[in-house]
Amino acid sequence: MADPVLPGVDDPDRALDARLREGSEAPDAPFVNRLAAEASPYLRQHAHNPVNWFPWGEEAFARAKAEGKPIFLSVGYSTCHWCHVMEHESFEDAEVAAFLNEHFIAVKVDREERPDVDAIYMTAVHLMRGQGGWPMTVVMDAEGQPFFAATYLPARDGDRPGQRGLLSIMGEVADLWQTDRERVGQYAADLSRKLAEVQGGQPPQQVDLKAPDKALKALKNAYDPIYGGFSGAPKFPQPSLVSFVLRKAVVDGDAEALKMVTHTLDQMALGGMYDHLGGGFHRYSVDGQWHEPHYEKMLYDNAQLALLYTEAWQVTGSELYARVVQGTLGWLLGEMADPQGGFFAATDADSLDESGHKVEGAYFMWTRPQLKAALGEGDGLRFAEAYGIEGEAEPLHRDPKVPLADDEALRAKLKAHRDGRSAPHVDRKVVTAWNGLTISALAVAGDAFDRDEWTAAATSTAETVLKHNRLPDGRLARSRLGDRIGSLAVLDDHAFLLQGLVDLFERTGDVRWLKEALVIKDDMQARFADPAGGWFLTDAGGEALLAQPKPDQDGAEPSGNAVAAVALIKLGNLLTDSAIVDVGVLALDGMGATLNKYPSAAPHGMTAVMLAQTDLQQVVLAKGEGDALGRLLSRSYLPNAVRTPVKPGLQAEIGAVVPSVADKPARDGRSTAYVCTWGACKKPTTDPGELAEQLGIEAD
Repeated sequence: MADPVLPGVDDPDRALDARLREGSEAPDAPFVNRLAAEASPYLRQHAHNPVNWFPWGEEAFARAKAEGKPIFLSVGYSTCHWCHVMEHESFEDAEVAAFLNEHFIAVKVDREERPDVDAIYMTAVHLMRGQGGWPMTVVMDAEGQPFFAATYLPARDGDRPGQRGLLSIMGEVADLWQTDRERVGQYAADLSRKLAEVQGGQPPQQVDLKAPDKALKALKNAYDPIYGGFSGAPKFPQPSLVSFVLRKAVVDGDAEALKMVTHTLDQMALGGMYDHLGGGFHRYSVDGQWHEPHYEKMLYDNAQLALLYTEAWQVTGSELYARVVQGTLGWLLGEMADPQGGFFAATDADSLDESGHKVEGAYFMWTRPQLKAALGEGDGLRFAEAYGIEGEAEPLHRDPKVPLADDEALRAKLKAHRDGRSAPHVDRKVVTAWNGLTISALAVAGDAFDRDEWTAAATSTAETVLKHNRLPDGRLARSRLGDRIGSLAVLDDHAFLLQGLVDLFERTGDVRWLKEALVIKDDMQARFADPAGGWFLTDAGGEALLAQPKPDQDGAEPSGNAVAAVALIKLGNLLTDSAIVDVGVLALDGMGATLNKYPSAAPHGMTAVMLAQTDLQQVVLAKGEGDALGRLLSRSYLPNAVRTPVKPGLQAEIGAVVPSVADKPARDGRSTAYVCTWGACKKPTTDPGELAEQLGIEAD
């Protein structure tokens, strides 16, 4: 079996080495490995490590079996700070590489490309260690059964206080593999059985309809009344959680819950986690005050937050929230848009400082001398006071108590200065699921703020993903990098895209998005459905893995099961099709054990539960003269309504898919709204005040 020229490789294949160099980005680098042939930006970052890396696949497992070696699995992603640290300390070290190459088959996985592999082995890390994170380090046998797990490891004992090093730990693991294989195998088999039980979901259980109330009560108890948010340090934005609290606040008329939402959103928008110069949010706050961020920016965070701030603006009319939406979507469109269509995945936490060294957050931090150099002595000091810059380099965070009349002009000037710095690396893959979230954000915000360019971007993103994020056989792909297609899509890709298409139809009335949504729905059901309710993460006909995950709790992204359930309940209501609604409702029983026991851990599931027990209002807007009705709907937060806008001349086309459109014309040529619930309709109206009354909201 051939290997390139690497430390610890006894009989290297120089022809293979040359072929790998031809496809690499640094053909003259001292080393090259198989990752040079991969599309993933994260894997390609490791293509010139002296480690004999294999991508996840049959070749690696066959080699492990043939040579009787365990697999050293390392999982991370391209914008992960500690992944970069471990690469520099360990995987670029020739001694460490030689040891790994001699005793293990080393496999590198991009968690963003393979969330299924990541989910399975992160569960193993939690079972063995009690907590997880990235980089993830797992050792397993040739059947994929794990028996050792850790996260970041320094290279050697003493490199970091209180931590043993990779060389000594892996030395013990290799010795154990050689001397007590039977005990290792038994432990790995037992752990794998437990993994399959945990990942495969619980037996169906009827959902407690009071679960959303219990979730809100738990969140009120966890709420930080000083700084906002629902935890101490570190603080994550948790958009699906805040969105659920907003829904409960509005539906229940709960002023306390609404205050929790607005306080949290205010603190995030003013703190260091928000990029006050370029727009967009960093991944989380290291401290409990939203002050010190972890500096990577993720598409999935920013798409969800743009949508959340739009909805909060609809409820409150806050100008701060409007500026945040504009800044966040402006950043996405200006810096994250793929020229071929869609949006890139993330930007790195690390960037080069003035000395040319990679430092976390270097691009975003400021000192007072730097502010004075960029803005002038007086303006620099005023800006430093308003944005809390005192001693060492730190991120900007706005103090609303300090007036700054020329705030916008100074920020623009400072942004121009920052543009001269070395910007963070951009992970340029276009992930289907995250672009689905972005379609929702752009469609809803474009409609709410009357920004045609945002709606156009939502439309072009949907077109691009549906056309180009496809495998050769037509199945949906997880991602695309340029013209290179990644692995097979998982549940989240289908569910998030389905929701994005439904949102896009509701805001544009373009029936092609509804038709595409129905195709994605059918594909999702065929590939991922659990007959007991809900969906598995992976395609039943795809690669056989150690377990078949069935995610039902929300993390930084909402669970695919919850998103699919919400999307189907809304889609079924749009089409007045109870069979589609029933599939979404059945999914709740499939998640029932988790939703009942840990309701606050599944806030998007709680949103689905609320929708499932509500008769949604089906609003048909037959457009004619006047836009007052449309603006009322666009500017209003309507958590229990679905919308079908019908442009003149399109009633027959839309009506062929949406039966509720029939016999609902624009009366006397004027825009007319019809508010119905499963065929029972209120009086048609052309008056915004009357429509507001029918919807139970306030007119503008």
